[in-house]
Amino acid sequence: MAKLDIVVVSDGESFDGFYFLQGVLNVGEEYATGVANMVERVLALAKSGDTIIALTIHGHGNDSGQYVGSDWLSAATLPLYRESLAKLTLKFDEKAAVTLGGCNVGYAETLLQQLSELWGGVIVRAGTAQQLAFPGVEGGVRSCKVRICTYGGPGFWDKFDRRIRRDKRFLK
Repeated sequence: MAKLDIVVVSDGESFDGFYFLQGVLNVGEEYATGVANMVERVLALAKSGDTIIALTIHGHGNDSGQYVGSDWLSAATLPLYRESLAKLTLKFDEKAAVTLGGCNVGYAETLLQQLSELWGGVIVRAGTAQQLAFPGVEGGVRSCKVRICTYGGPGFWDKFDRRIRRDKRFLK
């Protein structure tokens, strides 16, 4: 039984500098052409007994949502993808965190809260600047759990990722 740290990069099926950069920075990443494809790929990685401790989904975003492949995920479109996304719920570890890696999607608090609720209360976080694409760009992160959002300033990503990705006790 493993605790998985999965990175998904949107595949727009044509060259995109942002997606190319994420592919270089994230060795072992999965590519997704849409929400259903992403869910299938993530479930294929999470074998029986495995749980997901961290799921990062890279795609272009703005203050209302983010692309997952060619699908636009926002509070308004979430009902279209709810059934598919719900398949991930039982695979999340109780301490799991999902990161939406699109620019400024941290301002989409309603979406972050709805995803947290859909996925059983896991933390869903996202940046309020292009931080994941361009490390060092000022901004912060909004981290949401059902109906509660908190804001962490610059540097929050590094502290969180160090705990999730480098602390071997956390990944046992």
